Formats: sequence, structure tokens, C-alpha cells
Amino acid sequence: MTAPAGPDAVTVAPAGPLSTGPTGPDPVGAGRDSADGDSAGTPSCRPPRLWRALLVVARVLLAPFCRLRVTGPPLPTRLPALGNGKADRHGGGGDSRDGAEGDSRGGDGREAAAGTGSRPGGGPVILAANHIGSLDPIVLMAACRVRRIAPRIMATGGLFRIPVFGAVLRHCGLVRVDRYRAEVTAALPAARAVLDQGSVLLAYPEGRITLDPGAWPERGRTGLARLARDTGAPVVPVSQWGAHLLVPWGAPWGAVRRLLWALVHRPVVRVHFGAPVDLTGLRIPQATDRIMATITENLRALRPDEPRLPAWIDPVRPVSTARSRRHPPA
Repeated sequence: MTAPAGPDAVTVAPAGPLSTGPTGPDPVGAGRDSADGDSAGTPSCRPPRLWRALLVVARVLLAPFCRLRVTGPPLPTRLPALGNGKADRHGGGGDSRDGAEGDSRGGDGREAAAGTGSRPGGGPVILAANHIGSLDPIVLMAACRVRRIAPRIMATGGLFRIPVFGAVLRHCGLVRVDRYRAEVTAALPAARAVLDQGSVLLAYPEGRITLDPGAWPERGRTGLARLARDTGAPVVPVSQWGAHLLVPWGAPWGAVRRLLWALVHRPVVRVHFGAPVDLTGLRIPQATDRIMATITENLRALRPDEPRLPAWIDPVRPVSTARSRRHPPA
């Protein structure tokens, strides 16, 4: 159903069906020609060849250490256009970006989130993943390779300061995010530019590796909900579990021991791509909470035998409940 229009809500058309390509999920963000979109042409951004090669390398490197299981529906490739707040209140449609600064706010001045629509040509997609360990980027790169996706990843600024490695990340089109609030806010225009090109963006809404004692997702930052509002990109929750078994907090020496263990036992690492989160009519804080709640709910199914605490607890991993979600899983 379409939510009723009002001063505090954004009216969003219901999401259309998910589509697949002839050999699996349509490679969203992997260079779809604009001819596949509307007649005006939809801008697309083909990821650099080096980045696509690194996705393959990640899949190959991970194979000896674990059994990767990737589940979930294909990514959305064609959803109804998203109307901005001003147009919807007058019964019309429009591009959500036109109302990003003013018309997407409710009558009381609080921001409203959209994010269940995209451009006619397929449009951008936001992948929102939980963060459980330092190996997460490699695991998600391998999972995206399985799903034939080449996302741009929002990565911590410290990685970009590493000689040579930082230059490779910049060449691959990754989005730099520094940890201080002002720098995080400054990264949003770069992330929005990625989505405006019709690419897939992968980010961790928590903004850090979770410190929750049970390794459950913490409260999220609001950046992804703002991006969804400003671009109309659907938010796909990505839940993953098992990467913490391979590389613990105390890397590198702890990692050597765990990787040797993994070579023998090859634990299962699971990644689940969920259905797009319905953010219709929600303000930014509410939308952020729904994104995190959906990631958490999907994560429950990946760890049914670990309802509260992980079966293996990293002895050197710090824990904190300062940002734990108010309603943790039972």
C-alpha cells in the first residue's frame, strides 16, 4: 500500500518485483549500459577493472579458509520512481533529490526518509551491512562477487593513508570516511555521487566494528538513511556471520593462529542479502532504526544456535554496551 500523504511523511510507491539476469542476479553496478534504462539515458559507472579483479581475488583467497554461503533474493534492479515530499503533497511526482534540502522535511522541521524507489533505468542501490570484524570487507567482496555485484565501499580513512594501498583504494573508487563527525558528514557528497552514477554503494551503518557483547549490530548512524532520502536508492540489508572466526581482534599474531585453525576446520561464513527495507514515511532516526532492526532480524537466522553470545568469544576483543540496541534479540 502507498502511505497516505501528509505534512510529516513522504509518499512512496510500493516496490516492484525483484528481477534476475539470465544467469543469476542482474549485475547491478557492474556497468549496465544506459540503453537498458529510459530513453533519456541513465548515467552508469562501470567500476575500474582493477576493482573487479580484486573482487575475484577476494573470492579465491577466502576459499581455503572457509565455506562461503550467500543467500537471499536478487538485488532490486527496477523499482517505481520515488516522488519528493513537495510533489507528493500536491499529488504529483518528481525526483527525490529535488526535495532533499527542504521538501523532504516534515511540517515540524524533522527530516523524513524515503528510499524505496530508484531511477527508471535500474538506478542505485545501498547495501547496509553489519560489522563484526576486520575481515568483513574481504568476506563481503567475495559475497558480492558471487552475486555478480561490484559495489563501491565506504572505507575508513586510515586505510587511505597506507602507502601504495591507499592509492589502490582511490583508484578503485572507494569512498573515504574519517571517523570524526565533521569528516563523516563530508563523505556523504562523495557517496551520493556514487549513487547518482547508478552504482551500488556498500557501507556499515554502525560506523565501526560492533562492541556489543553478543556481537549483535549496534545502533546505526543516520548517514545511510539520509543518502536514501536524497537519492531515492533502495536500502538492501546485508547480514553476515562467521568472519570473526577467521581474523580476531588481536591481529596480526592472533590472526595467524586463527587462520591456521580455519585451514583445518573451514568454518561456514554466511552472508544474506535481504529484501529492500520499506522506509516509507519514516523520518531519518526512525528509518535508521528500521534498517538496523532488519539487519538484526536477518542475522538471527544466520546464528540460530547462538541466540545471545557467540559460540567462540574473542578473548582480546573489547566490549561495550554504550551503543547496544535498546531491544536486543531474545
